[in-house]
Amino acid sequence: TAFQQLRLDGALALLGEEESAALSSVQDDEIARLQAIIDGLCDLSLRDPLTGTANRRHFDSVLDRELDRVARSGDVALLLMVDIDHFKQVNDQYGHYVGDLVINHITSILRHLKIEESMIARWGGEEFLFMVPKATAQQCRNTCDAIIVACQNQPFHFKGEQIDITVSIGATMFNQFNLDT
Repeated sequence: TAFQQLRLDGALALLGEEESAALSSVQDDEIARLQAIIDGLCDLSLRDPLTGTANRRHFDSVLDRELDRVARSGDVALLLMVDIDHFKQVNDQYGHYVGDLVINHITSILRHLKIEESMIARWGGEEFLFMVPKATAQQCRNTCDAIIVACQNQPFHFKGEQIDITVSIGATMFNQFNLDT
């Protein structure tokens, strides 16, 4: 069949063992199997490989849609940038492996906050973005406070040593009047 002529080894290798194993449920349906591979690759292209959060590409498309919604609806949206403080010092003192563990630690804290309807993305090395639709100024303050307190209350531990990690947050509220459309 035409499906058997496709060279899918590279695509399957990108998906990894777990995702490839899940394809066995559609083994007999070539179209469904190909669709599952395409869906898996699309998902992979939208996630940060270290944290599993949305990547910058995905966040850019969500941001564009959200700003368009704000412009049309008159609602507001909150955009937060969370930056891990003194992250270079962590990498310099403990190495990049520990730096990656710290990034995942902060990601876990941010995910567990379950900020309503928000989307989190890894923006840069140690920077994360949150998009929160229909947020109020008070929700913005509460969210920033919750993030800061959660990071302070959940220090990172490595080989018995506590490494205090703090974050800085920048916030902006978008409404239909402060958008350049």
